[in-house]
Amino acid sequence: MRHKPLDQQVIVVFGASSGIGRATALLAAARGATVVGAGRDRDALDSLAAEAPDRITVGVADAADAKQVASIAALAVERHGRVRRVVSNLKR
Repeated sequence: MRHKPLDQQVIVVFGASSGIGRATALLAAARGATVVGAGRDRDALDSLAAEAPDRITVGVADAADAKQVASIAALAVERHGRVRRVVSNLKR
């Protein structure tokens, strides 16, 4: 299977602290995307960012809280100018 590169894509991944969300963030970054990873576990997010510091920015947010979701959107736009895709991978 041939995969399309994700160069110049800004992708926000909610649930990036662990599991499928973390794997999605890492795969997107490996394929060239700029990723903003969001989740509730600061230590896990910092670990994620350390794996691809040039491609992954993180922010702590509970996706059930609209203000926190808005803060992640603002972070993405402030740092990267826009958001191209959003992945919502939540355990609830």
